[in-house]
Amino acid sequence: MSYGFYTHSIGFGFVPTTNDYKVVRVVYDESPCGYKAPTEVGVYELTTGSWRNVNVGDFPYVVRLHSPQALLKSVVHWIGHNPNKVGGSFGSVIISFDLTNEELGVLMVPTSLQDKRCLQIARFGESVSLVHCAYNSSVIWVMNEYGVGNSWTKLFTIDDPGRDKIGKLDNSQSTSSFKGL
Repeated sequence: MSYGFYTHSIGFGFVPTTNDYKVVRVVYDESPCGYKAPTEVGVYELTTGSWRNVNVGDFPYVVRLHSPQALLKSVVHWIGHNPNKVGGSFGSVIISFDLTNEELGVLMVPTSLQDKRCLQIARFGESVSLVHCAYNSSVIWVMNEYGVGNSWTKLFTIDDPGRDKIGKLDNSQSTSSFKGL
């Protein structure tokens, strides 16, 4: 395939059933309004030392640019959205790639987060979790039952009332209070 402008997302993990490490690369061509759904998905296996393409059919979602991955049980997860979504919601979802079956999938985020852009994904024990970064707080969510959209629980909120003060130090708050860093 010949590429014009494109972006890609990378995932990495171990597959115990084959005792092999795999890298997945999801490539998106640029369109006038952003990036189109995956134009190519490639898998690299450490044991073979080569790439091969995987057919994922019509998959309407794209991984958010610079989204980190969360690996859970040989499944790579990223934050994504539907670039063709119209209306009030941004359409945030979790995109998954099962390294064993080599299939793309989608998990729903909590309804209250579907229109949020500032989301990060992480592994929390044996669960998928989300961090929603709001202006003065961060909210941590965990999916209690994998793949069940209504099993999300808000674990806690971390308030950060000082974030609005960054860069607004007056003379009485000198940088000398940061000695030893």
